Amino acid sequence: MVKPFVLGLVEKEGKYLFLNRIDPPKVWSPPGGWLDKGENPEDGLLREIKEETNLKVKIICPIHVFYKSKTNSLGFVYICQYISGKVKISFEHMDFMWKTLKEMKTEKINCSPSVRILEKGEKILSCLKRS
Repeated sequence: MVKPFVLGLVEKEGKYLFLNRIDPPKVWSPPGGWLDKGENPEDGLLREIKEETNLKVKIICPIHVFYKSKTNSLGFVYICQYISGKVKISFEHMDFMWKTLKEMKTEKINCSPSVRILEKGEKILSCLKRS
């Protein structure tokens, strides 16, 4: 059975939140995690972001769906807007950072999903802010 998970690209003042997980793979990624049985992706994403960061966010829209054959999992990536709170990372993480996607590329920071997918989300958010 395919295991669903969610990731939320949280935007605040042009920067995005990335967490560094304690367990491998030790890459920078947006907050997120596995969905509970019967949980819809949006509810699961809000729960995961709250658990992992203590932040309140607003989900803007989905930006990408992908399948990982290695783990037989299906990922749903959303763009989110920061609402309130101060980042307090969970025991699953060792650090966090707010970075622009340009900084992620320039500094060649290893992240998952790829910066290409994250750029897609940034373009969508930019279009929504203009309208």
